[in-house]
Amino acid sequence: MMVSYNELFSAVEKAFRGEQRLCGEADIIAAMVVDLQMLGLDGVRQFNQASRCWGPDNAMQYRDVNDNRLSFDLGYGSLACHFPVVIDVAMDHLTQAESVFIRIARCNHPWFIHGELLQLAVKGKASRASWYDKDSARQIFYVLNMGQTVPEITYQDVTEHYRSMGDIVDIEISSSDFELPKDEMEGSRHIHSHQLLVTKELSWRDGIYVEDEEWDYLVVQSKRNLVATNERSEKGAGETLSKPECFS
Repeated sequence: MMVSYNELFSAVEKAFRGEQRLCGEADIIAAMVVDLQMLGLDGVRQFNQASRCWGPDNAMQYRDVNDNRLSFDLGYGSLACHFPVVIDVAMDHLTQAESVFIRIARCNHPWFIHGELLQLAVKGKASRASWYDKDSARQIFYVLNMGQTVPEITYQDVTEHYRSMGDIVDIEISSSDFELPKDEMEGSRHIHSHQLLVTKELSWRDGIYVEDEEWDYLVVQSKRNLVATNERSEKGAGETLSKPECFS
């Protein structure tokens, strides 16, 4: 079915707010899911998969390997919830270096790095990332250079070595653009940024396509924790507690 930007954003935002998690911002996640969907990269399906098991809702661990290398362990938590904090830590290091390399171990939902990397591109930072995609059983290489609004994506057949490195995402952020792949390698499939841009422009013009089954599931999730309005709810249920820092 076809839905509008606002319909999809609202449904995702409500669905995540209903989880009442400590880590993760509903509006940031909603914007990222919508952008993935508009690019034809199955943002809704991936959000629905994530909503079945978001993983631990507690602080992640990280350490400085050296001046420009960082290592994070999410304990099989979702990148949708924790990646903004990863970027905050990385940007602190970029004030002292031209680039920073990030390895994120034991993480779920790697496509959800997209929203934060998109914001970095707007701010003049280039990013490239790689991870093993369990759905396609291929390694994914993602490049988003400075000022770009859509990435270059390559799916590459991989050996057993890469399969064994599942749940690891490697990311490099730089003040200089990365070289783009020139030719498709054997056993690979490259999606050019201009192809994704056309898909996004059609989404703006005609509406955003979402598979009926995925949309129905999302709507159910968005309504799951709604409560009827009463005198108490109209007055508010008390003070809002501040969220903890979601890293240690």
